[in-house]
Amino acid sequence: MFRSTLFCCGYTDRFHAGSLSAVVGTEEPIYGPEALQSVAQQTETTPFSEVNKDILRWRAYSYTNVETQTFYIMADNGTVVFVQVIYSNIVGIHTTAQFNVKIFDLSGKGDNKWFSDPLSNFMFDENMLSFGADNLSLTLNEEGDSYTIKSTVNSSAQVDIKFSRTAPGFVIGKDGTSYFGTDSQNPWGSMRHAFWPRCAVEGSIATKDQTYDLGGRGVFIMALQGMKPHHAAARWNFINFQTPTYSAIMMEYTTPPS
Repeated sequence: MFRSTLFCCGYTDRFHAGSLSAVVGTEEPIYGPEALQSVAQQTETTPFSEVNKDILRWRAYSYTNVETQTFYIMADNGTVVFVQVIYSNIVGIHTTAQFNVKIFDLSGKGDNKWFSDPLSNFMFDENMLSFGADNLSLTLNEEGDSYTIKSTVNSSAQVDIKFSRTAPGFVIGKDGTSYFGTDSQNPWGSMRHAFWPRCAVEGSIATKDQTYDLGGRGVFIMALQGMKPHHAAARWNFINFQTPTYSAIMMEYTTPPS
């Protein structure tokens, strides 16, 4: 088993014994830990790099990949929510997009509110910094420090949120990317994350039952899986801790052996 950990940023890579690819009929040779160039290796020379607008561009690669922008919200009134846009390309011949909203039930009853809707007529702006679809806009401002999310895709979860960065964003190492493949100069896959670890949130989500005031704090994460998702990670864990003066996040994913 291979494991590399970056404690200062809370990032972990490790190999997992199970192989999902075998189950779905895409079994590949088991290459071993040498086929993973973990982003943790980059920290030996560059602990982290600050996020700029170029890092926030959607890539929309022509091969199989998944891109996500996820906004985690911890409102001052105790409401916990995330909203997410997913853009995926399957084998370079079929692209889809999805908008997800989850409102967490903190009572312990598990009565979470979950809304997941496919998007139609989705597109990017000419700079690949903003995303739109029928009844949805996700817009990065000119300064590159604030997103506005407006959605009436689902009438049961109408979203109107502004997400403003209040601390520098970062990627781990030089580019925030772990690379997959036995030839480090020509990898056949990648996994990248970029973080805004502390943000101010304004706005609301209106459901049929109530309107949730989401004024408070948040975390924004942009992820790019430049490969088949089940080959990039078999399991995923995430911790987000926010107080009035401190923020801490940790992310861990477990890779299948191939």
